Formats: sequence, structure tokens, C-alpha cells
Amino acid sequence: MQALTMLREHMLVTLKKPAEKLITFVESGTVITVPGPADANKDFQLNYQGVIYVLGIKYDARYICWVVGEWMNTYQQEHTADDIQFEAEILSHDMVDLEFRINFTEIVKVSEDENGTTLTSCFAGLEDTPALDVTIEYH
Repeated sequence: MQALTMLREHMLVTLKKPAEKLITFVESGTVITVPGPADANKDFQLNYQGVIYVLGIKYDARYICWVVGEWMNTYQQEHTADDIQFEAEILSHDMVDLEFRINFTEIVKVSEDENGTTLTSCFAGLEDTPALDVTIEYH
């Protein structure tokens, strides 16, 4: 779930808010594999809905929506109009809680060697550009 992790980090840095004001989790998801022999293509795809709560923010809600949209345009280039949804609770004239529900797609490339298995997340449309800091070795 590297896309959600990366978006969360981007929002923390951009909005300059403490981590407890930004709650993230995955609501549901699917794993798509390539059927075939065990030694064939081991890559797979994750499709999931990430939920982000932005709590007690004194920003214009439109700005936060723009931050999310710009990140999606960069890293989830094949997203559709329905992939970013939100709800807002107006707390006062200058404070809002936002809930985003965002559909993510990640392509996970699997490689194996004598040191173990390496998983690298890439994003649709950017398969040749691995996401930063997402290669994990399992032994």
C-alpha cells in the first residue's frame, strides 16, 4: 500500500500538520495475479480504497482537494473522475474535518535471487519508474 503511504507523507509535508491530524487506512482491496505455473510471472497488481481523515484543519478545503488531486495526477495518472471522493464536516467558520476515499492501483514487481524475494511497487503509467523507498527484501 505504498501509494497511500506516499500520499500521506506528501500531505504531512505540504500541510505542515502533525501526524495525528492525518489518519489513513485501507478500507478494502483486491489482488490481481497472473494465472500460470509457479515459475512464471510473479508480478501482481493491488487495487484498493484508501481512506484519509484530515482533522481540524484551518485550510480552505479546496486547497486540500487540490493537493490530493495534484498528487494523483502525478502518481496515479490513469485515475478516473470517480477515484477521488470526499466528505466534509464544517466545524466552524474556519475549521473543517475532511474524509477522502481514494481508489489506488499499484503494480508490484517480484524478483527473486539467492538473497531472497524483492517486491517493488510501481504505479500505472509509470511502470518503469519505481516508487521511492518501496523495495523490500524478504529472506
